Amino acid sequence: MDDRGELKWWSRCYAEWIDRDSSGVLGDADAKTSSPDQYIDDLAVDYVSPPGGALVVAARCHGNNVINYWSGDDIGYAENSGTAFQNRFSGTNGNIHVAWIGVFSLDREELRYATYLAELNAGQNPGGSYDDPLLAGWYSLNSGWPDLNTTKVTPNSMAIDDAGNICVIASGRQTITTTNAFQQMVKPGDGAGCWNAFVRVYRPDLALPLYSSLVVGDWDKSSGAGGGNTVLNGLVSAANGILALGYQAADSAGTPAGNPVPVTGVPSWGAPAPQNESAVLAKLAFARPAQVTDGPTMDRRSLYRAGLRPQWLPAVDICGRIVRSGRDGAGASGVRVVIVKTGRRLVMSGAGWKAP
Repeated sequence: MDDRGELKWWSRCYAEWIDRDSSGVLGDADAKTSSPDQYIDDLAVDYVSPPGGALVVAARCHGNNVINYWSGDDIGYAENSGTAFQNRFSGTNGNIHVAWIGVFSLDREELRYATYLAELNAGQNPGGSYDDPLLAGWYSLNSGWPDLNTTKVTPNSMAIDDAGNICVIASGRQTITTTNAFQQMVKPGDGAGCWNAFVRVYRPDLALPLYSSLVVGDWDKSSGAGGGNTVLNGLVSAANGILALGYQAADSAGTPAGNPVPVTGVPSWGAPAPQNESAVLAKLAFARPAQVTDGPTMDRRSLYRAGLRPQWLPAVDICGRIVRSGRDGAGASGVRVVIVKTGRRLVMSGAGWKAP
């Protein structure tokens, strides 16, 4: 809605019916109206990604007998690379809930990027592997047709950091973790996994995670016992990482459930082991890559309206970002503005401007 409460756009995030015979008319050969088994779990506004920011939606669907959310490799947005970390719902498991994340333009109904967030069922081996070193050894969710298991984003937990990366907490089974994770999942065939709470940070285009780590009891890798005992309630994007808050559960007698969560660097006011139901505070450190992305073409006037100035800017945690401008209406020469992160502050420089 706009500032007066008037509707600007809306989206159901999935197709109401599929025109299988390309007739343009809903008929017997077409997939009919999807049953109402889709849900929205969270919304977050991205104020930094060009052009004009974005609305990030965390949603969820139940079962594989409905028309599910848009596939990550079937989006017409010009900047979309044509694939997502997890393109679609797969496998034959029906009575499960799986999550989905979509990135929409703020000012119009335009889906830019999308990925499913649905972890593997225990022991699944879809085949192909990822090329990215952060995902070394993990089978690709876009290979084969692997069975998935229930994966849910924690409602009201999603955050967007100052570089436009999408941070979520969720729960899953055979959760894919990155090589820089605090706590990793065993890969299929290497041992037994467990139900777990996890933190994941996606790139703004949802093509790859920058970080994915479990926060769960240190379970028995031969049987899976001792895990499935934590809940994460919220997160905050922090310098060089994520702060996540939750708890380790206890039974009715007050005995902590499962095995303790592995800890390190426990402060003087903390405890290395749970007592009854106990809060868990995790600072998950990782280095955000120094990515540089091209923004939209902007004239000089638009650059200033966007708040870009040839001056020192307050220190914030953001990756480098390039904005190119063309010629403005008066025919003035365009400038190429570069924002780079230094040790203390952000410096912006461009043609004809002297960097401080």
